[in-house]
Amino acid sequence: MGIIEPIIFILIGGVSGIFSGALGIGGGLIVVPALTIYYGAIGSSGDIYLMASSTSLVVMIFTTLSGAVSHLKYKTIDFKLVRYLLIGTVTGSVLGRCLLLYLSHTGRNFSSITFLAIVTFIAFRLCKSIFYSDLNPKNSLEHNQLLYAVFFISVLGAWHGIGVGSLLVPWLLYRMVDQKNATAISTVCNFILSITATIIIFTYSNHLGPNSIFDVISLKAVATIGLASFITSPIGVILTRKIQPRIFKLVMLCFILSLALQQIVMIF
Repeated sequence: MGIIEPIIFILIGGVSGIFSGALGIGGGLIVVPALTIYYGAIGSSGDIYLMASSTSLVVMIFTTLSGAVSHLKYKTIDFKLVRYLLIGTVTGSVLGRCLLLYLSHTGRNFSSITFLAIVTFIAFRLCKSIFYSDLNPKNSLEHNQLLYAVFFISVLGAWHGIGVGSLLVPWLLYRMVDQKNATAISTVCNFILSITATIIIFTYSNHLGPNSIFDVISLKAVATIGLASFITSPIGVILTRKIQPRIFKLVMLCFILSLALQQIVMIF
């Protein structure tokens, strides 16, 4: 499509980078639907959703690396929690990506239904914390809960190619984690998830045969979107330090509702 395609990819990368840095969502919530619509519009052959979600996960390496470096600069990464993130994120992302690659369309619909139920539950909890006091000590974060939550969310995030942020950040906010720390934790998780999922993607494509990687990811999209998101992600990190907590939660709620809408579209 000449110069139009790179412009589209740059816009996708720029927007996803800003939102990734600001909200800790990894950018997949924007990249996957955008690429799905784009590839559908130009009549791409093959499994469009597999291509979009796999490309999104590879792009996420660049997006979250840039965001993680910025969070490190502002000292918002809690290294005491990193050890709890590593095991859950790696095992969850391996399981989630393998399920997508090897299960049928029926299995994907089941995942979408499960995802929709979880998104609805988290949206309700987040909405409650916005309009009512969320200072209940029972809501405070426990390390074991974080490990289980990260594992389960990583399964779904790797399966759908959107990362963990759209579910993990709202859950952390409900568990009384400061928004800057929540986005930093989510960014680290997304970085770990994207690397693990990318290894699975390349291993799977090599199993299919030579040059099969081009049926699974778009290298042109990875390069263009990845570079744009790498540049704009630090801008989002700066923004998250300026957003009021209630406004931040409202924005996250809007993203969760859009995610629920995406799952409904996928199911039907």
